[in-house]
Amino acid sequence: MKEKNRYGSGLYAYLEASGVLNGSTEAITSARKTYLNECKRRSIQSKRKREHNFSVWFTDAELKVVTEMASLCNLSKTRFIKQAALAQAQRKPISFSCESANEVKVALFLQYTIIQELFDRGQIPYEIGIVLLQNVESIERKCIPLFNQPKL
Repeated sequence: MKEKNRYGSGLYAYLEASGVLNGSTEAITSARKTYLNECKRRSIQSKRKREHNFSVWFTDAELKVVTEMASLCNLSKTRFIKQAALAQAQRKPISFSCESANEVKVALFLQYTIIQELFDRGQIPYEIGIVLLQNVESIERKCIPLFNQPKL
């Protein structure tokens, strides 16, 4: 009766099938290298079928913009580019980091407060003051929900 292979498939089964298991150490080492190279090759081929790779070239100005926006979102440049592309395709906003969102919220609030104070003191004409306050309030209404979006 044939003894059951306790190692199943894998390196041991490959060595046994290739007939070098009872051979010299050099033959086993060579067969092991061949097996591992074949496994690596199959793994790389499988990954290439599942995932796709794109190369993108940027000018210095474009790279600067991408770098600044990626740092605002606390993401690497490649992660930011991927999320921006997916967000654009799905028509979803890209989430900023909490620190960046809070900085923008505070800046909007300060602008509103400054305009309100100038308006109250009479340093800004009534019509202009009302328009400025409405514009800042409109910007706040548009931006605040975007900052509260969950990260992609």
